[in-house]
Amino acid sequence: MSQLRMIYLVNDSVPIPEPVVPEGFRLRNMGKEELAPYSDLRVSASFNQWQESDYDDLAARLVDGRNGHFVIEEIATGNLVAAADGEYLETELIHGMGTLGWVMSSPLYRGKKLGYSVCAAVMQHLAKHGFRTFQLSTDDHRVPAIKTYLNLGWRPWLYEADMESRWRVLAEIFGRSFESLNALPPHFDYIP
Repeated sequence: MSQLRMIYLVNDSVPIPEPVVPEGFRLRNMGKEELAPYSDLRVSASFNQWQESDYDDLAARLVDGRNGHFVIEEIATGNLVAAADGEYLETELIHGMGTLGWVMSSPLYRGKKLGYSVCAAVMQHLAKHGFRTFQLSTDDHRVPAIKTYLNLGWRPWLYEADMESRWRVLAEIFGRSFESLNALPPHFDYIP
């Protein structure tokens, strides 16, 4: 089954949300030298552990190098508690869009809107580097993340035949109508 995809269309009359980092935490960029604590965060968020080669593959896609990889750190402990990155990649499906990738937060810190903040930081970063359309991929079971994306203004992209039925299930989980999600059709006009 294909991943769900969502699109964010930059609208000059509606500002991109700002990150709101709670007291005791710091939003910053991360480099390869922090691969071990980043990998620990990945595992805590139910992703696979990474090796240097995984990070090197990501680094090649980051918008503005290291500055495209955002983390939130708990100041008192130095723990990385949330992360996301701004990528540029071209595929048959995606042309000229910025990508919000590898969004995660530690389950020990959920409820603090850290995922929202790290996503907003990446969105600001992508816009600063000229992208007018962003995309992301996610899985149906990542309900809290999807709710965050919707709250940030992302829209479902119905790029395959089964997408509408899957998004209808999610809309019901969120207590919303499918129509309120403002889903985008398989082909839509966008500014890269």
